[in-house]
Amino acid sequence: MQDFEKEPDLSVWMTGGRRKPEMDIEVRYAEGKDMVLQYLDYISKSGETIWTAPDGRLAVELEIEFELSGVRVIVYIDQVIVTNAGRLVVRDLKTGSSFNSPIQLGTYDLALSAEYGVRTGWGDFYLAKKNKPSAPIDLSPYTPERVGAWFKAMDSAESQGIYIPSPGDHCRVCGVSQWCVANGGTDYQEAS
Repeated sequence: MQDFEKEPDLSVWMTGGRRKPEMDIEVRYAEGKDMVLQYLDYISKSGETIWTAPDGRLAVELEIEFELSGVRVIVYIDQVIVTNAGRLVVRDLKTGSSFNSPIQLGTYDLALSAEYGVRTGWGDFYLAKKNKPSAPIDLSPYTPERVGAWFKAMDSAESQGIYIPSPGDHCRVCGVSQWCVANGGTDYQEAS
């Protein structure tokens, strides 16, 4: 409802596939309810639990602010779970078919290290459409130096108004694709 109040013109809403916005809302509502029920069933059978951080916060939508190579980073970690084998895993919940980047999980793991001195070393994406997590992802390559260098380069480019496109299937749901040079938009140099 909050989104409708912000933008009541449904014709400008992004939809899944070629559905009209009204139908998309109905379909997503029904699918969303099913995904929640399936997730509850998955959790009850998996033996996984939610980790409690040393400061007593339950690791659900866990907000952490930290620095990487001098760049302020704020993350909201969907979940840190404890597997039935006792391993900590950083988990991001995905309800769509969107691009799933291990960099996201690696950044979350670095945030846990900065805040609590804990690195899980592993992450996954819970894929709601498939009702299961992805294969475990090794997060050891995502060191503070490596990820910090990426964040520093991105921060430097952003401060100069340089936005490098990364074309792919995700372009269809990108909020800035109409201005992106990869989709026929104006090149940042031309706009200067």
